[in-house]
Amino acid sequence: MPKSNTRTKTRTKTKTRTRTKTRTKRKTKKLISSNKSKSTKSTKIIKSEKYKLYLQNRIKINISQFKKGSYKSKNQAIAISYNQTNKQFNQ
Repeated sequence: MPKSNTRTKTRTKTKTRTRTKTRTKRKTKKLISSNKSKSTKSTKIIKSEKYKLYLQNRIKINISQFKKGSYKSKNQAIAISYNQTNKQFNQ
């Protein structure tokens, strides 16, 4: 029986050691500069417009499927369309 007691003590020691190691390895967040080029802003605008258009089309499609009986409510169809657009654009 004394062997089992020593095993449990060593296990708890290794757990605490790994926890302290992971805490020290965390990276700090980098600050984003406010001076962005115009090209990155224009691409973000284009992506957001594409996102909105895709979302509108998915809402239309899913509401038409709701009318056919695929979904229980319009809110569910809209929620599914948001989920589909997020998967498409990986946000």
